[in-house]
Amino acid sequence: MVEKGENVQMATVSSKKPNVLALFKSYSLGEFLVVNKFSHEFNVSILYLSDLVALNGYKKTLSIINEYILLNKINIVLIDVEYYPEFDFEFIRNISNSVVKVSIVMDDALMHDFNSITAAYSDLILTVEPISVLLYRAKGFKAEFMPLEGDQSVFYERDGAKDIDVLFCGTMSKCGRKEYINYLRANGVAVTVIGHGNNFVPFEELGAIINRTKIVLDLSKSHLISPTAPETKLRPAEEFFSYLLGMRGRPIVSGLCKTACISEYAPSLSLLFSEDEVPTFTSFKECLDLINLLLEDETRRVYHAEKLHSKVLAEYEDRAYLKKLLPKIRKREPFVYEFKPRPYWYEKIVAQARVRRLSSFPFRHLFEILSLLWSRPRLTLTLHKEICITYIAAIYRRVLPVRLREKRREFFQ
Repeated sequence: MVEKGENVQMATVSSKKPNVLALFKSYSLGEFLVVNKFSHEFNVSILYLSDLVALNGYKKTLSIINEYILLNKINIVLIDVEYYPEFDFEFIRNISNSVVKVSIVMDDALMHDFNSITAAYSDLILTVEPISVLLYRAKGFKAEFMPLEGDQSVFYERDGAKDIDVLFCGTMSKCGRKEYINYLRANGVAVTVIGHGNNFVPFEELGAIINRTKIVLDLSKSHLISPTAPETKLRPAEEFFSYLLGMRGRPIVSGLCKTACISEYAPSLSLLFSEDEVPTFTSFKECLDLINLLLEDETRRVYHAEKLHSKVLAEYEDRAYLKKLLPKIRKREPFVYEFKPRPYWYEKIVAQARVRRLSSFPFRHLFEILSLLWSRPRLTLTLHKEICITYIAAIYRRVLPVRLREKRREFFQ
């Protein structure tokens, strides 16, 4: 039984709002933004699955979740377990069907193949990548775009002078970003950079800085391969490509602050904004020319800022967004999709990830590991051996050092 306050956080309390349970692997900035967004219209409580699984294993964790849903009259479950493959298709399928299941995916450009299987049993998929909405719909799933940043209580227009010409917020290490900044500075543009490396900028401070800015610079290019992605080894063809043009949240927060934003071209950006709202560029020279034009022509710069501001308030601000989303998630429809057997590579990733996590408590979860292997007949004998070796190695790493410490203690006593 779930004790009050045990691995549970309550974001809001109101008897008039529907109840939402958010299932997260652990705390992160993305999860904070999701909870903050949905708290405008729902009572949101949070369960952190990593702690629950470590204590209880996967089967008991599912029982705890379903009991919590029943006792707290949960209407909707938000599920964000991206990059944690142990929380797989079967895990989501076994969550109570009395609730609307909403999967949230944030890094779908890299993880789409994996995410599309894990989230397949959801009633709705929310993704921060507009192009992914079309990819999910092409597979027959219900999907909608979800902007992460949209809180007008944090990002809003403030009075004051705009004393920063060009602002870039983010890490400089991603492909091409440092070269863009250096090129602009070499050609006389004063570019202010914040948030590089581990220097995280709190949202309140970021909102204040954007309000002091004439032009926010958004660079879309990023590396395609992430070394932590669980399926990277099974996607060797992706290593051939150098980068990906993806959308960031800067145009939305700039729009909330009524500040002009220009962006490096990204296909997904054109699905949300026009050139009047977010002017784009494709080269160093185009970027420089566009910045110089907007710095010299205040009327044009204000025009772009006002167009962007109006669009964001109407479409992507949290309350405006939820108003459109609510009819799509309030009612659960019968699930009629027919699935084929899950592919071998998917089963392999899930099995290996679960064994690694359960091996933290090697003896407590031995039966569950054996059940995991037994329930996945598609896994080959070779993989069974590989997983068993992983498990034994985990026991060796965790148990043997304890035994050695005990022997050492006995020796010196």
